[in-house]
Amino acid sequence: MEILQKIAKLSTSPEWISSVCKYKNKNPSEINRDDTHVLNLLNCFLYKGPYGNHFCMVYEILGVNLLEVLKRTDYKGLSLDTVREMTRQVLIGLDFLNRVCKIIHTDLKPENVLVCLTDEEIKKIVEDGQLNSNDVFR
Repeated sequence: MEILQKIAKLSTSPEWISSVCKYKNKNPSEINRDDTHVLNLLNCFLYKGPYGNHFCMVYEILGVNLLEVLKRTDYKGLSLDTVREMTRQVLIGLDFLNRVCKIIHTDLKPENVLVCLTDEEIKKIVEDGQLNSNDVFR
């Protein structure tokens, strides 16, 4: 929990914002916490229920992990452009964790790389309560 709170706090640090401006060729006003390419803790709370107390963490809506993407493509892989973009985003996330947060990610594997949903997919989840599409990459 402490690590997630630290990540959320440092996602707007001036050091990181200047790095993202260089990486993505953006103005500082265009930078947000999504530019860290790291899971964002949005909120947390304690739920007191009939079976005890439960600590609940709220995250952004995300898609499947990279292993699931590979399974859905019958392990045939992804396009080179997609692999390059995913690699770039993973490296940006690792740079943020290491250089700004002073955290070393020691469990990097396909199961721990999550794919973001498009605005269209998030809208469908909000409207229908679920996403039925197996088509991860169009």
